[in-house]
Amino acid sequence: MRSALVIQLDLSFNRVAVYHKKLEKDSKSSCSICSETIEIMDQIWSCDACRSVAHFNCAKTRARNQQNDEDEPRVWWTCPNCENKNLELPSEPYCYCGKTENPEWDMSLGKASPHCCLKTCGRLSPAQNGAHCNHPCELQCHSGVCPPCDKIYKYRCWCGTNEAYIRCGYYKLDGMKNQSCGKTCSKLLRCGKHKCRSKCHSGSCPPCQDNHVKTFTKLKNKLERLFMRAKHLLMKFLR
Repeated sequence: MRSALVIQLDLSFNRVAVYHKKLEKDSKSSCSICSETIEIMDQIWSCDACRSVAHFNCAKTRARNQQNDEDEPRVWWTCPNCENKNLELPSEPYCYCGKTENPEWDMSLGKASPHCCLKTCGRLSPAQNGAHCNHPCELQCHSGVCPPCDKIYKYRCWCGTNEAYIRCGYYKLDGMKNQSCGKTCSKLLRCGKHKCRSKCHSGSCPPCQDNHVKTFTKLKNKLERLFMRAKHLLMKFLR
């Protein structure tokens, strides 16, 4: 596959703005276990998979209850929202992104979200319909799922005549099958005389069909001559 150039579209600024507005409402989020409001000074637990938030004590109690269940003892406990399995008990409360232990909310920071460490999130952008992105989230530490990656891949088709754009992640998922522009390849074949007539494709071009036809015709004519000669000799021998 040809190398692709990663670029950033201006559209991403609008998407980031939407997520920043969401951060201002984080103080009104509810615990995914007890459904009570998570207050500014409450300690929190955040699921690594779905990023749902719960009171730290609620998460700790849930984990212990599940692991100590007499009817169904287990070594793991599950997120109340997505059922993601966790092997370790919640030990200490952390910020949303998990970098800072129990961050203190500073009223002087204004609209900065409580339980936010003010550092860059840094988590990998989420999967988009199976398309996985390796770029880290560039937003400030936040609750909820990270926004989809806004980076765009710019790449050329297989035959190299057309450029195309595809959102990061989808390039890894669909790039191989969608990299064809659908037009005639037109690359010079190994014969050095004819061009490829196949649609834009990956890999090497097929052998020249024109040369194959010529070779087949020559071979056919030669076999016909040999057959006629053998027939003539056989008839002469039988006489």
